[in-house]
Amino acid sequence: MRLLSFITKLELINSNKKYPQIALKGFLYNFHKECSDFLRWSDHPTLISVNNDHVHESNENLISATKIKNLMVEKAKLTNDLPAQIFAEVVSNVPRSILAELPKEEYLKRTIRNHRCNDPPKPTCGNEIIIEGEYREYGNQRFLLYDNGPNSDDRILMFATDNYLSLLAKSDTWFVDGNFGLAPEFFKQLYVIRVQINSVFVTS
Repeated sequence: MRLLSFITKLELINSNKKYPQIALKGFLYNFHKECSDFLRWSDHPTLISVNNDHVHESNENLISATKIKNLMVEKAKLTNDLPAQIFAEVVSNVPRSILAELPKEEYLKRTIRNHRCNDPPKPTCGNEIIIEGEYREYGNQRFLLYDNGPNSDDRILMFATDNYLSLLAKSDTWFVDGNFGLAPEFFKQLYVIRVQINSVFVTS
C-alpha cells in the first residue's frame, strides 16, 4: 500500500449521511473516520493524503449524476411540484452518458417523495385557498402569475416562472392539455402548456 501525498482542490457533495462526499479527479470519497493525518477542513477544503489505490477507473459522469440527484432533492424541499415533474425538469438537458449513471426513475421519484416539503393544512372550501408568501414562488422566482381572488365565482390561478415563460416565447409549437380528472379539489379543470426540449416534454 503506497502513500499518495498531494495538495489539491476538492469538491464537497451533499449525501444522505452525516458527512458529505468528496469528489476528486473522477472519484467519490466517503467519510470513514476523523484523522488529522488525512483530511483538513477549512474554508477551502484540501486533501492532504490518500493511502489506498482505486481498483476502478475514475468516473466524472457518476459525480455529475450525484449532483443531479441532489438537485432533485433540493427542488422537492423548495416546491410542491409532483415527483414526475421534478424528475422531467431536472433531466431535460442532461447528456445520455450522465443519465446512464442515474438510478432508475422510480427510485428517484421515491427519493423525491421522501424529501417533500410540509404542505399547509388542507382547505375545506375554495374560499380558504389563499396563496401567499413562499407559495407564490418557485425557489427564488415568482410563480403565481395571476389569481382573481378567493371570493371570485370562477377562481382562476395561473402559474409559471419567468424562465419557463421564455421557453414558451422561444418555442414554435405549444402542446396544450386540458384535464378534468387531475384538477385539484374545488377546481374544475387543470390546463397545462408544454414545450419539447430535446426528447422531453416540459410543462411551462
